[in-house]
Amino acid sequence: MTLRFPYQPVELSGPPPPSLPPNATARWRPLVPVRVVGVTSFRSYGAAVLDSGSDETLFSLPVAEKIGVPFLPHAGAHIYRGKTYSIQYAQVHLELTDGNVLWSWPAVVGFSEAKFRYPLLGQAGCLEFMDVTFKGKDRLVLLETNDSYPGQVS
Repeated sequence: MTLRFPYQPVELSGPPPPSLPPNATARWRPLVPVRVVGVTSFRSYGAAVLDSGSDETLFSLPVAEKIGVPFLPHAGAHIYRGKTYSIQYAQVHLELTDGNVLWSWPAVVGFSEAKFRYPLLGQAGCLEFMDVTFKGKDRLVLLETNDSYPGQVS
């Protein structure tokens, strides 16, 4: 079953860079709604970025406490905007839906103190379970589960 998500406009602050048309007011990004489910609660995000260049799937650290997830013993680190941040890992369930179909799967994801604008849906815990087609001209992303997908489709 394929999930289809149109790219979302993100307003520019200031004049457009030379890589965009002079009258551009936004960048178009592959942002999708995601829900991260912990032991005691969940957090829904209206926009998380599908990031094929991110090794990890990352959420903000305060969310881990709010959804009640115990951290795994191993910690890691990542660099964001030139600064190194620690990552605490936890087992959660992730959910993606286009309003018609719901995907739900267990995943080990990272929680970071970095102040990023959107959660990152990276390789580990997310994109590794999907075949993803980015259709830049059409501003559309297509997701299909692959044979490593450990979850449910409903």
